[in-house]
Amino acid sequence: MIIKCTQKLLRQLKVNSETAIEPSDSTSKLGDWYANLLYIERKKCLLFTNEKTLFSFFMPCVNKEGFMILPKLFTATLTAVLQEEKIDDNIINEIISEIGDIRYGKTSNRSVLGSMNDIAYHYKVRIFDGGGLFYCDLSDIIRRLNRLPMLTMHSCGIEELKKIFNIPYDVSRLYSMNGD
Repeated sequence: MIIKCTQKLLRQLKVNSETAIEPSDSTSKLGDWYANLLYIERKKCLLFTNEKTLFSFFMPCVNKEGFMILPKLFTATLTAVLQEEKIDDNIINEIISEIGDIRYGKTSNRSVLGSMNDIAYHYKVRIFDGGGLFYCDLSDIIRRLNRLPMLTMHSCGIEELKKIFNIPYDVSRLYSMNGD
């Protein structure tokens, strides 16, 4: 799988733009992921967004060692976020097994980048409103932002993810406060 990184993140990962993997069609159900490096409260944070669903998650305070083991962190964080969403373990295992070896490439879809900029703005606002990186409920913020309707799809990230895996999605619970 390819994580399509912004130029800022490629520089942080010390991946030369000439050696970055060229964009290609993914064979996994979810396709590839996009990643952006954000600075919040002077900390390096990562935003990952799936290209097909716009399902997103956030990694706060990534340090030098974290960037060195980013593929493991990506897989572990994605697994945890999917578990928070109460996705069946068999589906989580399918998603993780499709990831395979993670390589870094350049971004190729401006629409996804535009959506990511919007999502990044919402993360910054919600983190600030929640008291900052060290006090906010990041799990709740991730959950809520995956229920944010995206104009490009006319639905939300979690709904699109569930459609791909034929998981029923109750739109009436779109803004449910208790996470059921």
